[in-house]
Amino acid sequence: MFQLTGKDAERLSKLVNEYRESLDYNADTPGGQLGIGNLEASLGYSILAENAYLRALEIESQFVPALINLSDFYRSTGRDPESRELLLSALQVAPDSATTNHAYGLFLVRAGQPEQALEYFEMALRQEDATPRHTYVYAVALDSVGQTDSAMRAIEAATKRWPNNFDLSFLQVSYLDKIGKTDDIHRYLSLLASVAANVPQVRAWVSKYGSSGKL
Repeated sequence: MFQLTGKDAERLSKLVNEYRESLDYNADTPGGQLGIGNLEASLGYSILAENAYLRALEIESQFVPALINLSDFYRSTGRDPESRELLLSALQVAPDSATTNHAYGLFLVRAGQPEQALEYFEMALRQEDATPRHTYVYAVALDSVGQTDSAMRAIEAATKRWPNNFDLSFLQVSYLDKIGKTDDIHRYLSLLASVAANVPQVRAWVSKYGSSGKL
């Protein structure tokens, strides 16, 4: 692993300490403890991270960001039953949250239940706080269980909500190319060619199809 040494390490340590001090000003709030937990987790201090997440929930037992972050922490340390319980609690508190539905969908995928996960990924997309990333993951999940056509329809719908999104366009072109439905591929490929013409995969597609239609 790459490690900083000398003055660079000293600068980073100083910045981390300054950031930790700024978080300490709000240590009596769930958001402050969440920030502390995220910082300690990023630094590899697992016990301190867990304690901060738990403290956030002591301050506010239904603080959804802490429920989700602690759940992810437990999953990463092999404590799946506790992780699931926290996510189910988050869903009870915020059933109309894209973040909570998406997080539980990811948990189900990691638990080897992709079909069940689709329900939660789809529910996430119905919410006001949905993002293009939620569509991306949903489409990948659909494709992974052999529902590539459904994945492309989901992306098509999403591009009306979030037009000109690079990641969604890239994924759509990859699926269109994979199944050979290329009549409409230039709708998405032209965007990729205009903003990332030097990306190797984009260059390959442009060479194969042209940036404005199949050659």
